[in-house]
Amino acid sequence: MAKKAKAKSNKLKNFRDAMSRFFSNQTNHTVFGIFLIFLAVFLFGAFVSYLVNWKEDQSLLDAGFFELVSNKDLEIHNVLGKIGAATGHQFIYNWFGLAAFFIPWMLLLLGLRISMRVKILHLVRQLGGILFFLIWTPAFMAYFFGGIPVLAGASGFFTVAKLYNLAGGVGTFFILLFSILIFITIRFGLTPDKIRSYLDKFKQEAKRTPEESDLSTNEPLPPAVLEEPPSTMEVSFDEDDTPEPKEEFEPVVIETVQEPKKEEIAELTSGDESFEIEKKEEEEELSEKEINSKLKEFGEYDPKLDLSKFKLPPIDLLREFQQSGISINQEELEANKNKIVETLNNYNIEISKIKATIGPTVTLYEIVPAAGVRISKIKNLEDDI
Repeated sequence: MAKKAKAKSNKLKNFRDAMSRFFSNQTNHTVFGIFLIFLAVFLFGAFVSYLVNWKEDQSLLDAGFFELVSNKDLEIHNVLGKIGAATGHQFIYNWFGLAAFFIPWMLLLLGLRISMRVKILHLVRQLGGILFFLIWTPAFMAYFFGGIPVLAGASGFFTVAKLYNLAGGVGTFFILLFSILIFITIRFGLTPDKIRSYLDKFKQEAKRTPEESDLSTNEPLPPAVLEEPPSTMEVSFDEDDTPEPKEEFEPVVIETVQEPKKEEIAELTSGDESFEIEKKEEEEELSEKEINSKLKEFGEYDPKLDLSKFKLPPIDLLREFQQSGISINQEELEANKNKIVETLNNYNIEISKIKATIGPTVTLYEIVPAAGVRISKIKNLEDDI
């Protein structure tokens, strides 16, 4: 018995490993997703065609799938042939009725997610809703539309028969109503506060007058409405309460003064203070003749003229350094080594070797940790060493 149980567990483990390797391959992902999309389209077409032609094909489909496929004399009206007719008959008539259309919808979502990484809806929530409606919808159709068998399917009639036996006709109705209310509450997270807020909002919308609804729109009001004055209100003043007239300010005077140099000056006066704004005319461009005459008059521009007294720095300012070999300070090396070893010992880090490489400006200390010591522990102490 122990050997059989071990062999069975090994087979199960091998199967899981094979499935894991299969789904870890991106190509297999794409192929499997495309297959699910094709299957969803096929089932949808078979279901629609079956609902249209189920009366003509019903007598032929009762013989069974293998009899239907093997007999060449049987003619099926389904657009997807005998396989489509048999599939639609099994899913709709024998199983779920109209609720069978949820199956190709779920396969389409899975195919798009697996093959193209397209996330349309939340798969887990959709799967839970589909499983609920695969049970509830056939029962609902059988209860209200029992005369049409393709709407409810065999599962719907079976469920309603059980409910009738347990709770009767009225009890079955309340069970169906109670179950759909529970599903809606869980699915959309309805609470009494949310329902109350929705009702209050609906009441506010219903109480709004037509004038308020017109004002709430984004369309501009006609000019006649905008120019209407608001409602008037009479205000009486006593003789003593008559408001004093407001103090009038003197206007701002702008004077323009023309000077011989053709410069416009504007003077703004306000009381005793004033400021001037000067506006110069744009410089006129000189012609080539004028440029040549000016060049002869003043000569060419000498860039060294402004720095005529500048002198180059003497070479004596440069300092000559004598080349010398690298000097070794044994005491400094020993002190640095002791500091490194002491710091590592404080953190219980053992080392097997420490080496110092002396350069012209920088001394490099190399640490070889003992066996079993992680390099990351030493690296975390960079700021402390």
